[in-house]
Amino acid sequence: MNALGAVNVQVGGAVAIFSIASSAWDAFKTLVGYAPITGGSSDKVQVNIRYDINKNFTYLDTAGKYQLGAVTERLYIHFVDTYMYFNTSQGGKSTTHKNYLYNTYTTPNDAEPWKKALYWAGDPWSEYLNVTIYGKPFYF
Repeated sequence: MNALGAVNVQVGGAVAIFSIASSAWDAFKTLVGYAPITGGSSDKVQVNIRYDINKNFTYLDTAGKYQLGAVTERLYIHFVDTYMYFNTSQGGKSTTHKNYLYNTYTTPNDAEPWKKALYWAGDPWSEYLNVTIYGKPFYF
């Protein structure tokens, strides 16, 4: 966790984008059978992340007045869809891949947020997840 209460985790670091390739470049070479010298403006790589997130807001009751004490997160990533399209001199080629992850990530105090809420009521303790997917950061 860093000084701002953000937690950094990495998804898919050891998992290839495609089962037969370790990068978009390798996937392209496998898809079209050769490696072109240049790319074009119509080439695309799109990633869609299917996830659920639960933000937990914990309040402290101080004589009938509720004060926010802690904000924590729990993230569940279902899958990552990847779509790639490359235009070549012999026409365009595209491919898609769905990588099922089924991973849950939590901030350090998600299980017992009341411990932070007791101390930080009125000036809440906040934790947020930063997840790296295929080398790119996503902030939740």
